[in-house]
Amino acid sequence: MKKIIMSMLAIVLTVGVVSGAAYAIFSDSVTVSNIAFTTGNADLQFSDNGTTWQDSYRFPSWLAENVYPGYNDHATFYVRNNSSSPISLKLSTRLTSASNDWAVLSPVARVWIGDSTGSVGVGYQTLAWWNGGERQLNVVLAQNEEKEMRIYLDIPTSATNTISNKSVITEWVLNGSQVTP
Repeated sequence: MKKIIMSMLAIVLTVGVVSGAAYAIFSDSVTVSNIAFTTGNADLQFSDNGTTWQDSYRFPSWLAENVYPGYNDHATFYVRNNSSSPISLKLSTRLTSASNDWAVLSPVARVWIGDSTGSVGVGYQTLAWWNGGERQLNVVLAQNEEKEMRIYLDIPTSATNTISNKSVITEWVLNGSQVTP
């Protein structure tokens, strides 16, 4: 009986292998390579004169000397969206550091930053407020657009003699972030 079962099993296996081999079909594959892409960039540039563009800039000891209660003056600068990608950049700024008499001047001295028309930007705020983190300027630059900007320094007439003979030196970062559709 064992021989009969083994013979039948051999026949079933043989039929299975033969029928499986008879069902095989042709197949092939092809390799496709060198499908690539490159990304563009966001590139915000700065100029003090509207002609020479840089990624960083150091004001020549502006802004003001011998300021007093009631003082108000500004510096003009330019920004440009030089991005290789066709994107608009929304501007923001952050006060990153300050030295000297910060504790005395930061709650008194006020700064306004915006476009040269005064129609967009952030109104006068104290240096202490600007030090609170990233601040949106409500200015958007399209690709290749240049814009004249201003930064104003204001000392309110209510400032007291405590600001006499004080100074502060600040450093700011101006950011351009892609406007999402």
